[in-house]
Amino acid sequence: ERQEWMVTLQTATRPRASSSQKHSDSLPHLSSTNKRGLLELRGYKGRVLVSLVGSKVRLCKTEQDFRAGLGISEVELTAANIKEVDRRGFEVSTPFKNFCFVAESEREKEEWVEAIKESIAETLYNYEVAEKIWFNEANRSCADCGMSQPEWASVNLGVVICKKCAGQHRSLGPSLSKVRSLKLDCSIWSNELVELFLEVGNKNANSFWAANLTFEEELHSGATVEERATFIRRKYREKKYRKVLEDFNDLKKLNRKCEFAVPEGIPRRVEQEKRCDTHSEYGCFKGSVLWRTLCVSGEEQTER
Repeated sequence: ERQEWMVTLQTATRPRASSSQKHSDSLPHLSSTNKRGLLELRGYKGRVLVSLVGSKVRLCKTEQDFRAGLGISEVELTAANIKEVDRRGFEVSTPFKNFCFVAESEREKEEWVEAIKESIAETLYNYEVAEKIWFNEANRSCADCGMSQPEWASVNLGVVICKKCAGQHRSLGPSLSKVRSLKLDCSIWSNELVELFLEVGNKNANSFWAANLTFEEELHSGATVEERATFIRRKYREKKYRKVLEDFNDLKKLNRKCEFAVPEGIPRRVEQEKRCDTHSEYGCFKGSVLWRTLCVSGEEQTER
């Protein structure tokens, strides 16, 4: 009992961190930090080390304080807003306090604004749709570059894609690729549409769009913006790698192939969501890979 008391008293009398600084056991190691760098904080002398981790921004005086887990302040982004105030400045507003930062360059400011906006959006994400669509193993990798856990989709092309590729799909224009988020645009993800994406999947979609893609021409997750833009333009706009379908202009044969591939209940839903003229009575969008992919799947079923 004497030993227990000694341990308890020694623990209680250990020196604590200065009251002017806040210690947090949850402060991350460098590897878990989304973004980190020195920024000028208006109203504070000198620059501070700012680290963005998940839904929190932490401010430290120095690199040593960061490594030791000592912080000046912590900003919770759950109910925050961000806006640009001038060429190099941006402001993070919370219900309790506003923080105005100044970066060294306009480009650095844009990088911080984008990173914080993404973290704020993360707090609003609904993971239910993504988890359902990822149930198809092929949808767990981007249809274009192979990046894991893609969080976007082209609803008329029927492919699940990553954020970087989604930006290039938007450049194609909505008439060619209608980009939606799996986590933010929850209202469009009906059970029938989710089922259709599960049935088609990236593997089937690429059996059409990338049927003639060589290993040397494949896009990888570490590709540059220019490489990504070129590849996606060639794949979807120029249709450089696509499979050439037989009987493409024979409506009866195409409908027959769709019968083998379209899940029960899907035709009615797709018909209700018509946005273009259609080729077949199944109402798949004109020029859509959903329709072509289902035909490819139907061909395989017919051959069996």
